[in-house]
Amino acid sequence: MQATWSSFKSRFLVIMGILFLLLLGIAIYTSSTVSTNSKKRQNFIEKYKSIEKFIHHSRDSLRYLQTSLYSYSLLLESKYHKDARTQLERLTTVLGTLSQHEFVRDQSSVQKSYINFRQACNQLIPAIRTLMAYQAKAEKRYPGMKIMLTELQPTNLVFVGALSIAIEDTDETLKDFKSLTKTNRKIQRLFLDLRHTWTQQVSTIRVFIANRSGTFGSPKASMRANIKNQKIYAQQIELTLNLLKKYDIKNQLGIEQSEALRTMLTVNTKYQSIFSRAKQIFISSQWRTDIYLISSNIQQNFSKTLISLKGLDRAIHNYRETGTDSLQKSTSAIASYVWWYFILAVGVMTLAYFLFEYTIRRPLSNISAALDAESKGKHYRIPSLPFQSIEIAILETSFRRMRDNVLSRQERLEAILMQAGEGIIILDQNGLVETFNNAAEQDFLYKSQDIIGQHVSVLMDEQLFNSKLEAFSVWIAKGNDLQENREVLLKKKSGDIFTASINVNTLKINGEWLYVSVIADMSEHKKLMHELQTMADHDDLTNLNNRRYFSNNLKVTLTKNEACILFYIDLDNFKFINDTLGHVAGDKTLRDIACILQKCVRRNDLLARIGGDEFAVVLYAITIDKAQNIAETIRDEISKYNLLYKGKSVDIACSIGIASNERGIQSVDDLMSNADIACNLAKKDGRNRVHIFQNEDKQNKDEIYRNKGWARQIQRAIDESSFVIALQPVVRTSDREIIFNEVLVRMMDQNNNLIMPNGFITAAERFGLIAGIDEWVVCNTIKLIFARRSEGTNSRFSVNVSGQSIGNATFLKNITKMVKQAGLKKDELIFEITETVAIEKMSAAIDFIRSVQALGCLTALDDFGAGYSSYAYLKDLPVDIIKIDGCFVNNIDTNKLSYAMVKSMQQIATVMGKTTIAEYVDREQVLNTLQEIGIHYSQGFYLGPPQIIDISPQKASKSA
Repeated sequence: MQATWSSFKSRFLVIMGILFLLLLGIAIYTSSTVSTNSKKRQNFIEKYKSIEKFIHHSRDSLRYLQTSLYSYSLLLESKYHKDARTQLERLTTVLGTLSQHEFVRDQSSVQKSYINFRQACNQLIPAIRTLMAYQAKAEKRYPGMKIMLTELQPTNLVFVGALSIAIEDTDETLKDFKSLTKTNRKIQRLFLDLRHTWTQQVSTIRVFIANRSGTFGSPKASMRANIKNQKIYAQQIELTLNLLKKYDIKNQLGIEQSEALRTMLTVNTKYQSIFSRAKQIFISSQWRTDIYLISSNIQQNFSKTLISLKGLDRAIHNYRETGTDSLQKSTSAIASYVWWYFILAVGVMTLAYFLFEYTIRRPLSNISAALDAESKGKHYRIPSLPFQSIEIAILETSFRRMRDNVLSRQERLEAILMQAGEGIIILDQNGLVETFNNAAEQDFLYKSQDIIGQHVSVLMDEQLFNSKLEAFSVWIAKGNDLQENREVLLKKKSGDIFTASINVNTLKINGEWLYVSVIADMSEHKKLMHELQTMADHDDLTNLNNRRYFSNNLKVTLTKNEACILFYIDLDNFKFINDTLGHVAGDKTLRDIACILQKCVRRNDLLARIGGDEFAVVLYAITIDKAQNIAETIRDEISKYNLLYKGKSVDIACSIGIASNERGIQSVDDLMSNADIACNLAKKDGRNRVHIFQNEDKQNKDEIYRNKGWARQIQRAIDESSFVIALQPVVRTSDREIIFNEVLVRMMDQNNNLIMPNGFITAAERFGLIAGIDEWVVCNTIKLIFARRSEGTNSRFSVNVSGQSIGNATFLKNITKMVKQAGLKKDELIFEITETVAIEKMSAAIDFIRSVQALGCLTALDDFGAGYSSYAYLKDLPVDIIKIDGCFVNNIDTNKLSYAMVKSMQQIATVMGKTTIAEYVDREQVLNTLQEIGIHYSQGFYLGPPQIIDISPQKASKSA
């Protein structure tokens, strides 16, 4: 019997045998019921485990996301950026999977908690993306640098340029011996002093910016000193300018000196104003945007998301409990029977308690006392036990072995701590240093034995704190329960101050708090950040913002749903400058245009060069009418610009497309595309125009992009004069005598293949190139008239004029000049305008018709009858000839309605004293019918197809 009770195993076997016999009856009775319910419960548990897995995945993703985000904020390494994006994708996937789960789909309480969690995630994810965008760009992290680079630096260059001109003029004056007066010497001295003082001011401002990040000591103290010095220099500059102004009033300055002085007076005021705005940003607490976002938004969203996830977990848990209870109700039928066995089991358990007390608890209590004493560094002798067991003996042996292992592991951990790559400092709750590893010794130049036991304030800049307690509070970030990396100014043994990243974790051991601090020297990181800050995100040629910077800022504006208006500015005829004067002249033009744009837009507007000769402007907080006025100002100023280069003068203009995001556009590509479409439509209307994008312009988008290839080819043809003329005769209907020829244009591609008008006219009109083609046709038609005249033949020709040319003042000016210089006889040249164009641009068409008639030319209304109100408009158009649309002519011999229409047109034209021409005559029967009606002239393939002619020898070469 003694051997039977010598181990825990034998004791428990005896007790469990008794309990087994008592509970066997219950097991047999309940087995059938339990087996049925177990299947239901198993299915329920599997569903619960699956959703628990997704909950755990969500929690892990949030924690890993938070860790990666803060690591990226500290180190800016791409792997953390990639990890953060991976966790965002994983979190999004889990959200979608949870929404389809049965627990979420079928249970309203779980679904409500899930909606709260999803809403929290929807707030967190955009906030994180915004933070990562600010972390990735130095100009976003440091908003004050934008003012320094884009406003203050250009203003400084203007002042220095004006000052240089004044000094050069002073030097030239002093070269003249007659001007060696005392006053001239004083003026020269004042200008030289002004240059010195201005240079000192600029240097002080640069040091002020550097001191913001603690480059040369305490930011607050250093920046105050810099601001004080800057004010002194500013006052000295103001005094010197006022002295020079007095000389100017007395007319003792030269012309260039006086002009430069006025520029410097204006620029100095502007410079001080710009610096004042930049200064307010740098001295504010929000000079680092990413830190502000983390503290004010990101962390709160993380907390809110984790709380909502916890609520979802609690709702699922409650539902699981509810489901479990419902399954348990099915076994209530056997509850009464179980109670009888329970009473008996209680008696057995009472007996088991006494056995447990004397055979298990008391022996284990002695072992526990030994463990507790060992944890406090004391020695405890385990007493002899009355009921010694095999397990107790094994436990005692294991205890002694564990004690040896703990001592060995502690020694290894201390060795690892001392050899860690980062500085590790452990403080007690009073701020005294307990541990100071080797890496910390290298960072601070202290030996561990010299610093252990000292207060942590010896490692900090004592000028920043009033007491040791304040320094200790800053070190452990008292009042902030979040474990996060912070930047703190620390001091080496040599007295040098450096910026370090510090992360403090708290531990509570034996009722006392310990603060484990991980230190990383940020000096090199700060240096790299400073270098990145000095890199301006601009275009090298014009010093404007480049396309990438422009797109990123516009994307932020659209993401915030801020109202803005976009200008897409494309220079007209810029290729002509590059091709004729060279790229140096082109570069000068772009720089001059950039200066014009800077003067026309407001300070807070975003201006950039986004392509070779393309610029873009984003205007904020402005109405479309005011924006249009600014665009017209830009267009007008650029049209006034004249490039003078190597004795040559070239004019230039621009086409401007305007698009607004007021319709909820949130894509940079969509807004830029709309502005591009508007710009192309401005070119289509004749260039040197402003066009505002409308919804109906969208239908032109695909056609515009399809025709861009044609635009390049047409421009090449205009530049290289790759067009040919085809002539089609117009005959008198009664006797078929040729009265004049209509001039038709064809284009030759690079392979000398003939391209008909329907292949390039539409694209030429869309991209504003048709006026160039019209001008070429008029010019070569006049040459053809002279060539025929030299052969003794008097010829008349008609040319077609497009809608864009009708309203183009430059086109009318050029053809007026050509006609006057040619000295054409009356009626030698006829200008044809289509009825559609004349009706759409009634006023412009009337002005054009009267202008060319004043030159002695005739005018014709082409395609008459195509419009619904042809007769109504005819009385307002002072044309000489009416060309009846071919749709009424080609079947006039068989269609009674066409016959009646043409006859009425002839009658009305006769009453108004106008000549009629019928187009598309393709058969003898059509010609006979026209003669019967009384149509004056006819034209068509039956009477003569178009023939391409060689302009020089005037011989037809082939049909076209």
